Amino acid sequence: EESCGQCTPCRIGNIKLLEGVERIEKDDFTFSYINNLKELGRTMQAASKCGLGQSSPNSFISILDNFKDEIFGAKRKGEKNV
Repeated sequence: EESCGQCTPCRIGNIKLLEGVERIEKDDFTFSYINNLKELGRTMQAASKCGLGQSSPNSFISILDNFKDEIFGAKRKGEKNV
């Protein structure tokens, strides 16, 4: 809701990252889906016009980088559906 809406990476990217967080919470994701979102975050950092769009993916990317075992561990072991 803070995006000015002038650039697509921020306007659309933030919505997609939020959807990704919600899917992680529900354990409704695949490895490729999460990798695509991480790439989207990197694109947002590079292509957004303002600081909001450039910095908003930082938390998402940081969570993926620092909590891989917590996010992916159960899926790797086959304990939950992919």
